[in-house]
Amino acid sequence: MMLPITDSDLNGMLVEALESVLPDVWEGVYTGDDLDKYLTFVHYSRGVVYANDRPTAKTWRVTVTLWARNRVNADAEREAVRMAIW
Repeated sequence: MMLPITDSDLNGMLVEALESVLPDVWEGVYTGDDLDKYLTFVHYSRGVVYANDRPTAKTWRVTVTLWARNRVNADAEREAVRMAIW
């Protein structure tokens, strides 16, 4: 039986996957140094209810945002983020 994934487990998996693209990854809102490119992510989950009216699965909605300063090309990172999440 597989144990359920917690929020901190998912955070760790996302940071690990996204750090392969850019080393600067944060959950939520980034308010630190002035960087040319960085990644942020947010997520939430909800139970999936089937015919028995009990949550039997959990779905996650994840939003990853690639931030880039004006006139900084981020095309390569955009594709790499997509592949890292996949």
